[in-house]
Formats: sequence, C-alpha cells, structure tokens
Amino acid sequence: MAWITDVVAPLALALSALSLYLQWKHTRVRLKVRPSIGIDYIRFKLDGAGGYVGKDLPVLRIHLANPTENPIHIKGVYVAFKKWEVELKHVKDNRISPVEPHRDSDFVASGNHVFHILEREDYKDKDKVRIKIKVYDEIGTVFTSKLRFVMDQLIPPELKQKPNGE
Repeated sequence: MAWITDVVAPLALALSALSLYLQWKHTRVRLKVRPSIGIDYIRFKLDGAGGYVGKDLPVLRIHLANPTENPIHIKGVYVAFKKWEVELKHVKDNRISPVEPHRDSDFVASGNHVFHILEREDYKDKDKVRIKIKVYDEIGTVFTSKLRFVMDQLIPPELKQKPNGE
C-alpha cells in the first residue's frame, strides 16, 4: 500500500502544478502587435473654413489584437532605440481607445513623423531600417514587436526624386 502513496502523491502534485500553470497562462494579459508600413487616406482639418481635406500618405500602421477575456487599456505606443524611446501620436486623434476582448484595432502614426525620428537617429543604411515597437498598457505591461523596412517607404510618392528622363 505504501507504493500507492509513493506513486499517486507525485502524480497529483504534478497535475495540480500543470493546472495552475495553464490557469495562469489563460488569464495572463496578451496583446498581439503587428506593425506594417503602408499608404493610408489621411484627413486634415482646414483652419477657419471648418472643412476637411484628405490625401494618401505613408503611415506606420500598428495592428493590435486582444485574444484575452479582459479589455486592455493602452497607455502609449513608442518607437524604441538602444538608449531612448519616442512616443508615437495617432494621426486621427491622440486618444487611444481600449482594445476590447476578442477584438482588434489599428494605431496609425504618420510616416513623416517616423521618418524624422529616424533621421534624428541618423540611420546610415537607409535600405535596411529595423525598429522596435513598444506598446505599454496601464498596468505597466510592455508588448513588443520588430519591423524591417526601407526608408523610402515613408516618403510620399510625389516627393521622391524622379530620374532625369521623366
């Protein structure tokens, strides 16, 4: 009968440890961060006239997906370098709404803003830019993702230098 205690007790302990681990993993805050560079239609408010004008411009789009059961309240989105971070501003409004459970949202930053940040960092190789995106929530959790792109993707098409033949 002693062998039953010697076998069953460690198995029960291992099973309870596995159960606690799975419970912890299920309730842990997770946010999927997927950055990309693209072109988006941006509306600008005209001064005094009260109307809007829009234009297709390069943007840094950060797709945020919440696979958990709780809403995640975003505090800030940053581009991180080795020694410092720069906060990104949303082009539509500076307020970041919470990411609801099992939903997703997009954070869109101006490509021009990101371009000037990278110029200040003085990137030598403009063809292989690598940045780290950090998203902070209100309880201090940091969600990160990396993005590789070419610096020319952040320049509007009409501002790119054309060859002499055109």
